[in-house]
Amino acid sequence: MSDITHATRARTPVGRLLLLLLPPALAMYAIFKGLQVVVLPLRIEAIDAPHKLASLALITAVCSLTCVAGLVAGGAVPDARSVR
Repeated sequence: MSDITHATRARTPVGRLLLLLLPPALAMYAIFKGLQVVVLPLRIEAIDAPHKLASLALITAVCSLTCVAGLVAGGAVPDARSVR
C-alpha cells in the first residue's frame, strides 16, 4: 500500500504543473487562432478584396510548408549534433 501512496504523491506535482500550464497555453492558442481567423482575412480583404480567397489559400499553403520545413529541420539538427 505504501507503493501506491508513493506513486500518487509522485504524480501530484506533475498534475499541479499541468493544471497551472493549461490556462496560459489555451490563452496563447486562442490569441493565435484569433489572429489567424479574424485579423488576417480582414487585412487581406483590405489589401486585395477581389482575390481574398486565393490570397488566403496562398498564405495558408506557404505557412504550412514553412511549418513542415521548420519541424523537419528542428528534428534533424539535434540528431546531427548528437554523438552516437
